[in-house]
Amino acid sequence: MRVRTGIRAGFPNAHGAESDRAAAPGEMVLSVPVHVMPAAESRVQVMPVAYPQTIWQRLLSELQDLVLAAAERVVALWDTLRVSSRSRASPRVEVIDPKRYWEVDAWRCFCIGMMIFHHLTHSWLKILTPTLADQAAGLIVSMKDTVGASLLGTLTGAMVLSPNFALPQTDRLAGQTPISTLLRVALFAGAVALGWVVATLGSGGQWFILLMGLSMTLSYHRAQSRPADGSSFRKYLSRGAQIFGWGLAFTIASFLFIPQTPILFGILHMLGLATILAYPFLGLPAWVSLAVAVPIIWLGQWLGKAHLVMNGLWGLLFGIWPAGVALHDYWPLLPWFGVVLLGIAMGKVFYPEGQRSFKLPDMSETRLGRWLTSLSRSSLKIYVLQEPIHLAGVALLRG
Repeated sequence: MRVRTGIRAGFPNAHGAESDRAAAPGEMVLSVPVHVMPAAESRVQVMPVAYPQTIWQRLLSELQDLVLAAAERVVALWDTLRVSSRSRASPRVEVIDPKRYWEVDAWRCFCIGMMIFHHLTHSWLKILTPTLADQAAGLIVSMKDTVGASLLGTLTGAMVLSPNFALPQTDRLAGQTPISTLLRVALFAGAVALGWVVATLGSGGQWFILLMGLSMTLSYHRAQSRPADGSSFRKYLSRGAQIFGWGLAFTIASFLFIPQTPILFGILHMLGLATILAYPFLGLPAWVSLAVAVPIIWLGQWLGKAHLVMNGLWGLLFGIWPAGVALHDYWPLLPWFGVVLLGIAMGKVFYPEGQRSFKLPDMSETRLGRWLTSLSRSSLKIYVLQEPIHLAGVALLRG
């Protein structure tokens, strides 16, 4: 005997009709009474209650979405600027060595020689033969005012005429109209004047500062070609902190050797901070660096001539001397950070995408080229080794 259970109290089956099939022979049907909810009650829905914790989580989620969206827009804008600067670069003319360029190493070796020569004339040579030291110092000044200023003025003027300068009107500045011709002449004349001003600043260290800006562009593009090495801000932050740390070490040494004129913000302090501050300009066109460099150099020149004095040491960063303090080896960010930016602009013009845009004889594999490269790599070590000797000479000279 089979037992079949079913619901017979007006409950519809799967087809929407009540089950009214008669029992088959030998089959017993058991009817189970079921309480059916009225239609009005079946439409009642239970709404969830929004607790404060749920609202707080929702607000945090929406805030997180807004922050992520803003970050994505900033990254997209930065990538657009970088792509724009690359697209404006001229075709690569020649690639001799993607890692080192012998002319850059030769320039750095020249700067090292100028630095050692200047320090000798103002310390040990001054002790031994004061007359010869004065003649050597005059030679440095004449080189700056003639050869150096002419060379840098010409290079800076040629920079704004290059297609790698990334000036939007470059293609149209062909002299078709008087306005475009005047703009072209004005840019060239202003750049030449800026080169002359920079070449006559300081005591020879401006060449090394200018070269540092150019070298940063080469390092930046070299790191981009090797993603594993990374070209992130952390690299330049670490490098800048290392250079600034050596500057602090020489600050301590200056209080031991020459406490009457300590080094509170010397060239290493400036180069360390400039390495960090210059990072955003490495991915932008050359004209951006030059546009920021000009007012910085001009303002630094004005502050240097105004001889402003104030209480406190914070003004040292900008060329404002603290009251009653004499300084040795002082290189403020104004105007020298502008010189770094000028070097970055020149690097982007003459070495677009980290590659040489002009032709030179290949001396990288010669004995002289390898020697220049080896000496250039050790420039920071050479400075660190000779600076205590220089400070000791200045201490003996002052008695």
